[in-house]
Amino acid sequence: MIAMKFDGGLELARALATLPEAVSRKVQTDALVAGGERIRKRAAELAPRGTEAGPELADHILCTPVRRTAGEVDAGVEATAGIGVPKRFFYDVMLEFGTRHAPHARPFYRPALDEQGPTAIKAIAAELWTALAKRGAVGGRGGSSGGGLV
Repeated sequence: MIAMKFDGGLELARALATLPEAVSRKVQTDALVAGGERIRKRAAELAPRGTEAGPELADHILCTPVRRTAGEVDAGVEATAGIGVPKRFFYDVMLEFGTRHAPHARPFYRPALDEQGPTAIKAIAAELWTALAKRGAVGGRGGSSGGGLV
């Protein structure tokens, strides 16, 4: 289990609420992608590589903004990002979890999340704080170090 302490969350939430909706969503999406990039990079390092010439799944793992589902919109989710591969590399899930015919899973997404999750959270907080400080929505407390993250 991962445990972290995050100070300044209420101040950050209030500052985000003062921004226009489009800016707020863009700021949050950019921060999520910046944090997710750490996980994406580690997943690409851990992903199995084939022995044949050709495109490698590991070279096509991306971190991008994704469209919010209706349920996420209803729940008040402002921004989302995802880590994955283009459709032609659909077998990433089969490698991650295994299949009935190939039961030996070779996970790379979950270990990447477990290893880089804390770093990603700090990167997201730092990006949010920096963007808000540039707009004058928060004081300089914390600067680019993630605000009140300890």
